Amino acid sequence: MVQPCPTLSRDLLGTFSKVSLALACVFFINHAVYAQPPGAILAKNHGTAYIDSVRAWSDPNAWVGGVVPGTGDAVWIQNSIIVMDVDVTVSSVTIPPYGYLYLYDVNDVAALTTDGTTQYSGTGNGHTLTITDYVELTHNVGFKAGDDATKGSTLVLNSTTALGGAGNETIRGTKRVTAWNIEVPSGATVDFNSGNGTTKASTTVLNKLSMKGGTVTGGAPTYGAASTLSYEAAETVGTEWTASATTGQGVPQNVTVAAGASLNMGTSASNYTLRGDLSVDGASSALDLSGMDGNLTVEGHMSLGTSGASTLTFTSTEGKGDLIIDGNLTVAANGTISGTQGDLKIAGNFTHGGSGGTFNFVEFNGSTVQSVTGTALTVDSLVVDNSQDDDTLLDGDVTLSSNIDITPRGVFNPVDGSVDIQGTFTMNSDTTGTARIATLANNAATSDVDGDITFERYVPATTDNSWLSIGNYVGGATYGDWSSSLSSMPFWLIFEWDETHTLVTTDAANGANAWSIISSGALESTGIGYTVLTAANNAATFSATGAYNAIDQTQTLTLSNGAGQGGGWHLVSNPFPSPIDGSQFLTDNSGRVSSYYLYDNTTDIFTNSSTNATATIDVGQAFWIQVSSAGDVYFNTSQITHGANDFVRTGLEDQGIVGVRIEQEDGRFGQTFIRFHEDAQDSWDWEYDATFKQSGNNANPEIYSILEDGHKLMVNAPGSTAFGGEIDLVVETGSTGNVSIALDEEFPLPQGVCVLLEDNETGETIGLGGDDALELTLSSNTVYSDRFTLTFMETPLFTSTTSHCEGGSIHFNGESSEDWAISWDALDGSVGGDGCVVGLDPGEYHLEATNLLNQCFTSSSVVIEPVCMGDFNLNGERDITDLLMLLVGIQPVENFEGTFPSTDCDCDGVMTTLDLLMFLPQFGAFCE
Repeated sequence: MVQPCPTLSRDLLGTFSKVSLALACVFFINHAVYAQPPGAILAKNHGTAYIDSVRAWSDPNAWVGGVVPGTGDAVWIQNSIIVMDVDVTVSSVTIPPYGYLYLYDVNDVAALTTDGTTQYSGTGNGHTLTITDYVELTHNVGFKAGDDATKGSTLVLNSTTALGGAGNETIRGTKRVTAWNIEVPSGATVDFNSGNGTTKASTTVLNKLSMKGGTVTGGAPTYGAASTLSYEAAETVGTEWTASATTGQGVPQNVTVAAGASLNMGTSASNYTLRGDLSVDGASSALDLSGMDGNLTVEGHMSLGTSGASTLTFTSTEGKGDLIIDGNLTVAANGTISGTQGDLKIAGNFTHGGSGGTFNFVEFNGSTVQSVTGTALTVDSLVVDNSQDDDTLLDGDVTLSSNIDITPRGVFNPVDGSVDIQGTFTMNSDTTGTARIATLANNAATSDVDGDITFERYVPATTDNSWLSIGNYVGGATYGDWSSSLSSMPFWLIFEWDETHTLVTTDAANGANAWSIISSGALESTGIGYTVLTAANNAATFSATGAYNAIDQTQTLTLSNGAGQGGGWHLVSNPFPSPIDGSQFLTDNSGRVSSYYLYDNTTDIFTNSSTNATATIDVGQAFWIQVSSAGDVYFNTSQITHGANDFVRTGLEDQGIVGVRIEQEDGRFGQTFIRFHEDAQDSWDWEYDATFKQSGNNANPEIYSILEDGHKLMVNAPGSTAFGGEIDLVVETGSTGNVSIALDEEFPLPQGVCVLLEDNETGETIGLGGDDALELTLSSNTVYSDRFTLTFMETPLFTSTTSHCEGGSIHFNGESSEDWAISWDALDGSVGGDGCVVGLDPGEYHLEATNLLNQCFTSSSVVIEPVCMGDFNLNGERDITDLLMLLVGIQPVENFEGTFPSTDCDCDGVMTTLDLLMFLPQFGAFCE
């Protein structure tokens, strides 16, 4: 590399002639090329600096020795003004104080000699300066690249010095390099430095930074107010764009991905911001956000495909970063959006004229009126959060003219603003789930929706003809909507229920009952359910278009207790386009409704909210309730939820539930439940018991308990009879009499309880809870009322202790514990055995015991805790209490009645001072 000559002082310039100076530089600096030293003419506008006449770069008289610098040369310009009149490639340019380099032609030389401290304002033609090493500037205004389009100069940084690390920056010195255009060509590696232009070099781009295939590995320029960061090759974002910054150095004003170029935002978790517009418009241009975990924020507008085929690629993996656009997003006809799980937030208009358009999340969050036009969009989650107007209903804050599909299991969430639906808007449903609406507000202060929505509700096929409990939640839906949805089936029937109707069994009445078939008219949409007979092996997607309920709904229900009447049973339905929380529904209707029943088409039995019914009542789901008195039942928007939540009914202090299951050979089954609760009573209790509801299929076996007044129970909370008491069971066989009765594995026995099931006719008894089942050969389609009894008994309890010498021990404590056969296993299967045991390692163990006399069964899990030597009271530390316990163990107190934990630290079977000596080093220390 050619080394520059040292800066020459004024005294030296007065001592040596121009010729001798030139020779000295050649001799000592290995042929560095210099600007010719100036003459001894003092220019008044430059203080003590010596200003020669202005010289053109191509003029040999401008350079010492008459050598015009070229490729590979290092250039030092001091006390001279050099004007570029040609494009130049050199290794480096160094400009110390009182040197000036103009990258453009100047047509008024006189202006330069009198105005050297400011950017010359005359017109000129810009030229290109290509640097293959570095630019070093210590003169604040010495680098004149032009500040307007008439000059149009370009600085090409075709350098790889940045690969050398610190001290090898491409822009060096202590001042700011301001350039009109900068290019980073293919193969170049550039470090823009990270200074402030006062004490450390920095760079400002006034017009354009063109990334042509090179890489920026250090620092970043400051972008002028109207500048553009232009990607013109296949690029991955580098430090030319500062991550996690919204202003200042490295934050571009505008960004363009040019024709044939691509920009990949990489896999960064950092956020990127540009202050102006983002354009991906040129033919074969592409922006790839597929791996980005952070957000890309466009504070202006974004356009895609306006000049040629262009692609915006989102991720296909849910949960990546957001594309946030504060202005408009325009996707022209040549634009393509790929990737199906992109997240998009727009504060302006969205014009979508291209292809693609499937998103994970889209939010319209502007503060002015927004519109969505163009081709269809498919969205998993669509949010409208527009703050244009919170005082007026139906004023079109966001107008949706495009056709929009919310995917199955997706969500439409109108949080704020009026939504005007002018295109088709479909809440889709399939085997994976049903789309829902998350916010039901319908008020000016938050949100409202104007326009029709098509709601789908998919119902899977079953292997048999089946009864479907379904409800309508679409305003204006008719029988015709449902009949069209069912038209692919060979047959179907739609029924509605009248609780007040009296069953008539006379021949003249032809068995008139509370069920009636509907064949025309409007469908109820405010909470009344329907039953539909569907054909085997035929799925259906119920579809209806209209408005939806966005406010609380109330149904006034009857209680008819006359002979043959409904007894307060009603088929109701979730009236909202979103699931509701069954627990909240029961809370809102406490005192009138104690539980709800859902029909399971797979098993043809009813499930109950107290035991095995799902906690979430889904979109379009009808269900049965029984009211305790006539009056209002409330469906409130506060019940809205989502998903299939794991639900435990709160406010009821259950001690456990025992499930008993009857099953026949073909897998058809029935269930009943015994519930232990401290507040339950032997008689019917609305809060704790649940009425038995007959299966919809006579081929199913049934099992239930019955009260003295004949009330059949699916859930029986017997109160004080739970322990040591008996409960009679009724068995109704189905299509076959070969059945088995056993404990339902999903409802294991609570601790301290065992249950005997006895066949009073044969005398056979089994203990429920083990692997045994009562196998029976009965008559089909027969009711057995007095044959089977459950007997509940208390059992001894398993406990565990740990000692410092014996490890873990398992005990079976309680009355007659010696009558039980015990087996145990570590949960990880590593060890097991029979009987009570000592010396167990820390861990969790499963235990079972069977009464040898009556076969009653119990099981439990115990944990063997790790023990810390010297921590005799098991509080996690070795303190004064432990010391006192040890001392008492060594010198027992007379007349003491009780037991001490083992304080035999050395495990030799006797208490001696050696135990004390082993303990003392541990005194005051915590256990790990």
